[in-house]
This record gives sequence, C-alpha cells and structure tokens, in this order.
Amino acid sequence: MIQFLGPIVSGVRGRRTPVSVHGFGAGSLSTILAGAMLALPANAAVGTSTVLAAAFGGVVVSTSSDLVLSSTTESVDDSALIRVEAGTEVWTRFHPGHWQGVAGEVPGDIDGLARRPGVNVAGHQALAFTLQANEFGFLDGDVLGLAAGGGFEVLIFESDVADELGTPGASIDLDAIAYDDQGRLLFSLQADLAGSVLGDVQDGDILRMETGGGVSRLFTEADVQAGVSAVTGSASAINDVLGIDVVSGEIWVSVQSPSAVDGSVFSLGSSPALVLDEVDAGLDGAEIDALIWSDPMSEIGTLRFDVHASAPGNSILGQFSGGRPDGRLYVFVAGNTGYTNSAGLLTGFDGIYIDLTDPWFNSLVPVPVIRLDSNGASQAATNLPAGILGGLGFDGSMGWSFQTIDVMTLEVSAPFRIEL
Repeated sequence: MIQFLGPIVSGVRGRRTPVSVHGFGAGSLSTILAGAMLALPANAAVGTSTVLAAAFGGVVVSTSSDLVLSSTTESVDDSALIRVEAGTEVWTRFHPGHWQGVAGEVPGDIDGLARRPGVNVAGHQALAFTLQANEFGFLDGDVLGLAAGGGFEVLIFESDVADELGTPGASIDLDAIAYDDQGRLLFSLQADLAGSVLGDVQDGDILRMETGGGVSRLFTEADVQAGVSAVTGSASAINDVLGIDVVSGEIWVSVQSPSAVDGSVFSLGSSPALVLDEVDAGLDGAEIDALIWSDPMSEIGTLRFDVHASAPGNSILGQFSGGRPDGRLYVFVAGNTGYTNSAGLLTGFDGIYIDLTDPWFNSLVPVPVIRLDSNGASQAATNLPAGILGGLGFDGSMGWSFQTIDVMTLEVSAPFRIEL
C-alpha cells in the first residue's frame, strides 16, 4: 500500500489528509541520490552515438494520422514517437503524456524528426522536430528542440532556411529533417518552391544547409524516385519525401506513395535497399511521416500511463517497459513541474522535470521501489487522489507528473504528466 500523503507545506490545493492508492508515491530526490550514487560504477558514463551499418535494429517514427494498432488495440496519437522493428512488438516511446511532462503542450502532429549530434543520444537535448502546422507560437518551418527549463525552443528559424534558399519571406514548411555527423541540417520541403538559389525545388528533393552558409541539393526527387523504384520494381510516383535520416553516411527515407510502401524505409546509398518493409513494421500500413534510426544507446526505459488526461479519484494504469530485466526503480510523483539538469549525475533522459520544492514530492512518504520482471517491464493500477488537483504544469494546468530512476544505473526516464 502506497499513499499520496498530504504535504505539511502550505500552498497545495485540496485536502491534506492521506489518500491511499496503489502504485506510486513521492519522496526526497536528495535522499535517494545520496544512497544510489554508491551503486553507480566509477567508470559509468553517458553514452554517445556509435552508428555502425551492421548495428541496425529499428527506427523511431511518427505516423501521419492517429491509428489503433490491431495487434494490441492501443491508440496511437500522431504526435507520438513509436519504435518499430521487423519481428518486434511496436513500442511507443513518447506519448502525449510525455509531451505534457516536458513542455505542457501536445503537438498536433510531428512532421519531421531528427537526433542532434554531439549530445547524449538518450537525453532530451538530442531530440529535434518540426510541426505539421503553426502552433504554440512556432512555425511549421522552425526546427524545434526541448528547452532546458521546460517547453520548446527554436534551434533553426524558418526564416533562416528561407534566407539560405534565397527566398526571404517565403513560407517554408519543413517536412523532413536530419543532422549529419558534421552537424549540418538535411531537410525536405512539404511543398514545391520556385525561384530558390538552387532553382525550382521539389518536395521530394533532399537539401542540406552548409556550415559556411548556403544550401546544396543532395538528391533530387527523381533520384529518390529512382532509388525506390530500383528496390520495389515499381515506377509509381513517390510524390513526396516525408522522413529522412543519415545512418553510416547513407540517407534513409520514407515516402508518401504509393500506399503499399508509404510505411517502409529505404536506403539511398550506392546500392539502394529496403531497410524496413511496411508489412513488417507492425503499424497496419500507416504512413510514416518522420523517422530516426533507433540508436541502441538511446533506448532507455519508458514510463507511461493509459491516459494523459483524467480527473481526481479516477483509476489509471501505469506501465514501464524497456528496463533492466529484474531491475528496480524509484518512482517519483509531484504536482508542480520544474526542471533540473541531471547530466553527469544521472544517466538517461538528462533532466528531472518535477519541481524539487514541490510539497507533494517532499512529503514524508517512503519512496516506492518498483520491481521489474524478467522482461524489464511492470504494470500496476492506481487511483489519483480524490478531490485534489496536484500542482501546476508548464502550461498552467493542474495535474500530476511522474518520473523514474533506476536504482543501479541511475537511468532517469522521460517524465509523464497527467492533466486534470
């Protein structure tokens, strides 16, 4: 039995008597770290990307529309980031609740996805993305990242891309993005663009912003078409490039059509190849709208719940997957969101997204340890406290934030927030 214990600090709305629930509780991070640091090997370090051609396992993708997976009946939002691999169960890595946990906002749709070079591949700083439409004060041509203090930040402005293309003031929608090992941005546009410094640009062209300024064209839409046709044997038009990544120096892409392959991933190397067949992706033929290679060092455990919006007193189902077999996790809960950079102290997501002064977080409740099974997974039901609204999220809404830390490796998960 674990309790949401009413805090002794003033300022929390709702009653202050203990409310018994099953599953998760709160506690002092400083107390946990003092003991847990003793379990961290002296030579432990945050991983960085080592991309080898033979190391391919899967990709992380976003789909063009919401779907319900026939294999699990799980509802997948088109803002979610999903790991897919032939012969492996689909694993949703980033849910709407995770977006709420890091930013307080859930994107309408993730249109482009990339991993930033030179940082911990599992950390929040590694994620770069574009939006399908203008929202939250950002443009669909901005390259965004997760801001250190919570929320989103602009890494590359839409206007900068337009200027480099020689079309200042143009509305540029970035449909696909990637970074190469030199930190240069590769991109494809959502729509054709006339009159650029490269001439007319098609939405299936793959372009690159150069380090010293300017842009170059790596592949024309006809080049991509030729590569896909060489693999599939079909001359059907690809129409558009929707996702790109750079893996071992080769360009991987997903394309808009024909429908039989819009959920596939192709390599455009010297010998074009099929990286992932749509029939093996486990997405019921859904169109892949954005993709990155799933670097094994980025694959940290995932905490999630069956809902990201609920009400006080409601039952919720908590799940953890991708952890150490038979591992142990501390699970923290707080009402108020916050941010503490944990790089160098903890591994994994590199950020604690709860307010360390939150009264619920610091209430005198023993911190629960969740026991994972032989598959590194766990599942437990709990009830949110009745009549209590938790605390403030990054967007000012009330709710609860949850995050885990592995007892042995000190791997911290991405936060998950349930809004009330």
